[in-house]
Amino acid sequence: MTESDLDKLWNVVPVGEANAAAASKIWKRLDMWTRPTIQHKLRWMADVGRIHRLSRPMPMGGVVRLYYR
Repeated sequence: MTESDLDKLWNVVPVGEANAAAASKIWKRLDMWTRPTIQHKLRWMADVGRIHRLSRPMPMGGVVRLYYR
């Protein structure tokens, strides 16, 4: 993944916590690579501080991670 690819991914990440989206929705908007690749890159971008990650409980159990910038 090149720097321009990361910029494309960053541009697809929603702006604002109210608009935060799951990795699968971001992957569908970007229409590139595989879902696990996008999840990995989003996790990395959150770890280095480029974007934010939230964890929210799901109604049927489990947790969904939401990303925003």
